[in-house]
Amino acid sequence: MSQALDRLDGQLYAQAGGWLLHDLSWSWGQVFSRMNLAQQIDPQPERDVFLVTGGQRGHTIGDGNADATRTQASTMTLGVQGRRAGWDLGVMGGSLHDGATRDWAADSESASLWRVGGFAGRRMGPVRLGAVFGYAQGPVQTGGASRTARAWTLQARVGRDVVLPRQGLSLMPLLGLDLQHLSLPGARESDSQLGLQVPSQSEYSSSMLAALRADRVWEQGTRSWIFSTALGLRHEFRLPSSGLTMEFNGVPGVPFTTHAVAPDRNVLEGSLGVQLRTGRQMTLSLSYQGEYGHSTRANALSLRASWAF
Repeated sequence: MSQALDRLDGQLYAQAGGWLLHDLSWSWGQVFSRMNLAQQIDPQPERDVFLVTGGQRGHTIGDGNADATRTQASTMTLGVQGRRAGWDLGVMGGSLHDGATRDWAADSESASLWRVGGFAGRRMGPVRLGAVFGYAQGPVQTGGASRTARAWTLQARVGRDVVLPRQGLSLMPLLGLDLQHLSLPGARESDSQLGLQVPSQSEYSSSMLAALRADRVWEQGTRSWIFSTALGLRHEFRLPSSGLTMEFNGVPGVPFTTHAVAPDRNVLEGSLGVQLRTGRQMTLSLSYQGEYGHSTRANALSLRASWAF
């Protein structure tokens, strides 16, 4: 009974769109490292395979109307990249496992999505262009109902190298545009009285990122170390809805609307990373990314490995 009462307002249903779109955006954004969008040196071979894995934890602060929530996500991406006519082209596939809980409540939500996508990048003198397109699908379990999520993501970046030889630094101001769509079908919980009738959801988001990244290269024999840091501001032009109108199975025809904490319109993003190249075949990198907004806190770690052939 206590778990049913915790789910009565359906807050996790209302926040599902914003939560999933945020974590999908993070999972696809890791791929931009494969296009060398923000690296000072670019000795990429004709072909390589890569593996990216990472984890993220987030916290949304309650607003007095909706409870605070905590999220956790893990992702794995395996892909292959090649170079053709000056373009870096690649395909990839992987998974995203996601979860969300409400503070002080026995209410939880989980998702397991498979992901497929492709990317393209090109260097035109000091200017670098890149784009990622991805599709994700899988079950989302919320309370007493399971739904199948379908989502697509398009991310584009443009940056320009500015080399400072005396300082041994390479700076890159960059702009990014992200477009996303998520659909969730309607569902009916099994409890004949306290169960919820949940409508279908179709959520869109669009945002722009303005950032500055700095890289420093340290050569050590056949090894190359790249230390990097970045700071940027993301502005959301269109936010996923934070409200959802539902009904109880036992009280049909009497709808009510519940709200989750609305996603932040402006978020500060920062990152730190180190990359090691051992000769021309193996590359390893570790990076941290943090997000800070009015009601959003998120921290993520990513590990990448690639092998040239």
